[in-house]
Amino acid sequence: MTDAVLNAVADGIEILEYSVYKPGALMRYGYPFIKEVENERARRQMRSAAWRLKRKGYIEEKRELRGRAFRLTELGEKIIRSDESASFNPVAFPPNIFLIVSFDIPERFKHARQSFRTVLKTLGFRRQHLSVWISDKDWTAYLEKMLENLKVKDWVVLMKGEIILPKPTL
Repeated sequence: MTDAVLNAVADGIEILEYSVYKPGALMRYGYPFIKEVENERARRQMRSAAWRLKRKGYIEEKRELRGRAFRLTELGEKIIRSDESASFNPVAFPPNIFLIVSFDIPERFKHARQSFRTVLKTLGFRRQHLSVWISDKDWTAYLEKMLENLKVKDWVVLMKGEIILPKPTL
């Protein structure tokens, strides 16, 4: 690999930069093990994704005799269930009317709060302030169900109203 990188650098830095994203570019410089590099990159991406999911509390790892096993946590199952949003067909509000979501979820429910923000982004809400989000579609029924699942409904307020100033752009 070292020889291939050195030869690529000798040809110009552009080729080396390209080969970082497309390892196949190094094949012409004498590095035939490109599949191994691509497989290792895929393994690293998988490890990184698993680490992020563990950190967020969506999965947990259990070490077994033959390696590791992962399973969804209760929060992970709720997130999977929340993906049922596709089955909801929100109705668009008349112009200048919005669904306003305001929340103040305590720190001890940090993972639920992060999940809730992710869902709001996925549904197309726009952040107006730190914990105030708006949408021009009526997601009320879906959000009520999701708040029940996440057990944070006591700290969330759903409102429907008009924003007079400034005019939001969604």
